[in-house]
Amino acid sequence: MGYYQATIDCNIMIPRAGFGVICKHLLDSGFLKNTDKMHGGSMNGKGGYTDKWYSWCDMARLEKKITTGDLPAVFEEFGFDVQQDDGNIVGLSYDNKAGDEFELFRAIAPFMNDGMYVDFRGEDGEFYRYYFKDQEARQSQGEISFPMP
Repeated sequence: MGYYQATIDCNIMIPRAGFGVICKHLLDSGFLKNTDKMHGGSMNGKGGYTDKWYSWCDMARLEKKITTGDLPAVFEEFGFDVQQDDGNIVGLSYDNKAGDEFELFRAIAPFMNDGMYVDFRGEDGEFYRYYFKDQEARQSQGEISFPMP
């Protein structure tokens, strides 16, 4: 996995009717609480780390988007471009520094269908997939091979 990553394939589909339920789950599950799963933060004047947040996310904006049930905007706060059709999320793309997108996938996993995935390529040439199975988000490494017949 690289420091910089871009999507190369995605088969995510989230019906608009589920946005509110997923956002309520994010609120109820403590997704916005300051945890060790958050990788952002700032140094305080005493040499300590304070104000943790998900990488690249403004927590006040993120909370507002979750509270209003605006799931596409939640993905956008994490750095995704969201493709929609008739209000449904039908795809995600990402071309940015690696952040905490896997934490978002872990949080929404109970609502995702088995087999949905997002494939990435890091700037280091590595391929990996975030995918959903048994209401969990998982990750696997990938490779391209060209076997000779």
